Amino acid sequence: MRRLTTLPAITLRNPFHPWRPVPQVRIATLLLLTTLAGCLGSSDPEPEPAPDVSNVILTGATFWTGGTPAFVEAVAIQDDRIIATGDLQRVLQVAPGDVRDLGGGMVTPGFHDTHNHLLDAVMGSFQGTLFGSDPHAHSPTTFDPVQGTATQQVTASIHVCHWGVQHAESTFETQQEWPMVLPQFFGSNLARDGCYLGLLDEPPSDAELRQRWQAMEAAAASYGITHSVQAGMDPDVAARFLAGKPSLRWSLYLWPEGIEAGYVTGDGDKARILGVKIYSDGWLGPRTAAMHANYGDRPHNGFQFYEQESLDAIVQAARDQGLKVTAHAIGDRAVDAVLTAYERADESACRQGPTCGDPRFSIEHASVVQPGSLDRLVALDVVPSVQLSFPTSDAHWIDQALGEGAGLPYPWATMRELGLRLGGSSDWPIEVLSPLWGIERAVTRQEVDESLSSPFQPGEAVDIDAALRMLTVDAAYLSYLDDVGTLEPGMKADLVWLEENLYDVPAGDIADVRVLETWVDGQPVHVAS
Repeated sequence: MRRLTTLPAITLRNPFHPWRPVPQVRIATLLLLTTLAGCLGSSDPEPEPAPDVSNVILTGATFWTGGTPAFVEAVAIQDDRIIATGDLQRVLQVAPGDVRDLGGGMVTPGFHDTHNHLLDAVMGSFQGTLFGSDPHAHSPTTFDPVQGTATQQVTASIHVCHWGVQHAESTFETQQEWPMVLPQFFGSNLARDGCYLGLLDEPPSDAELRQRWQAMEAAAASYGITHSVQAGMDPDVAARFLAGKPSLRWSLYLWPEGIEAGYVTGDGDKARILGVKIYSDGWLGPRTAAMHANYGDRPHNGFQFYEQESLDAIVQAARDQGLKVTAHAIGDRAVDAVLTAYERADESACRQGPTCGDPRFSIEHASVVQPGSLDRLVALDVVPSVQLSFPTSDAHWIDQALGEGAGLPYPWATMRELGLRLGGSSDWPIEVLSPLWGIERAVTRQEVDESLSSPFQPGEAVDIDAALRMLTVDAAYLSYLDDVGTLEPGMKADLVWLEENLYDVPAGDIADVRVLETWVDGQPVHVAS
């Protein structure tokens, strides 16, 4: 029987995806606090010792590097960098220093989360209430796949009103047709008045912002997260974070209006601008994702928030400015529209920054993809930013939602076989933040509470190595962090020490493995008590 962690937690009335199972969110408890407590590789035949170095050598654990070789016996760290890896005696010869025997467990590069809304919570954009139940006790099967729930209707209101009213009105000839899209919803005033329901406290003061952000970092680090990507924000809000001095790495996507703010991908330091995020369609839960075929339980195929011409223009404007582009695209029709915009983007006017000549386009979610679209993803070298827990959360109702002719849902193994990199994420607070929780579900394609009658699409499950790459080296690539993501000489010393070797733990117990330490820039930012 697996260990279950039951701690006081926060359930957020999530304005984006409340139809999803409610996870335990230990991190949100910390957000309520008003104060914060408190080189040479092993292949070199004739290594030369580095003179007068003061460094630490970690050994006594399984070190998964994410590079070549995949496993080493020891890692030497000087200041904020890894300076040598390999067997212990060779590392001592290359970089003598103080040896620390970890006494077991596994060390990996620090975990990245390529899509979440942590900084929304720091700003007070979610309102929460205390919740003390176990995360394994959620009941996803209570979701009605046809009518949804009251919270799903509120979510649909936010999606349609905040992002899609203008386009929905042009898509559906009369408002009377909208109930086909969202049954039991458009008869209420929420259709027009619910756009911001559940959103936004008063923005915090600078002092409150620092305290909340520090608390958020402490919680994220306790899960092994060293780099977090905020999936969309206003440029004025982003400026407040860029001026901060965080202990973790943070990358910020701006909304399309932020293109005119003058930022370029890479602006900032540990908190930095990553690019622009576009919403192109809705979600599968409320059946608003843009599909080529009708839904299996709705007489429509969702809708897109932008006509192709508008989508093309946003991508081109961001490309000209020197901003990386990503797009929320869940349905197969939305994925194809985004790929078309990427194909049409001309880089000749790209002004400055790393995106010129190397756009690293990505798609958030890419939940349903047509087989032919996979080739387009490969041709453009698009990096899907996928959510490790989504397949099993959606498995309870997705067969009813997807109609005949729908594309492939969550085809991660297929994508990797085609050579695509995939960034891994949580989409917190929709799902549990812990990367290990996500790894377990991605590897087993089973709910952590074992509530599925059988694994969901087990042929598209990924192995431990692939899941780790999604959270480390491939995620770093997606974010233009080319000096983190692996444990190799010359790389920043961002790492996680786990209590157990993930390759030895039963797959169904991965979520329970403890994070003992998390390091950023060669310094511990979390040490388990």
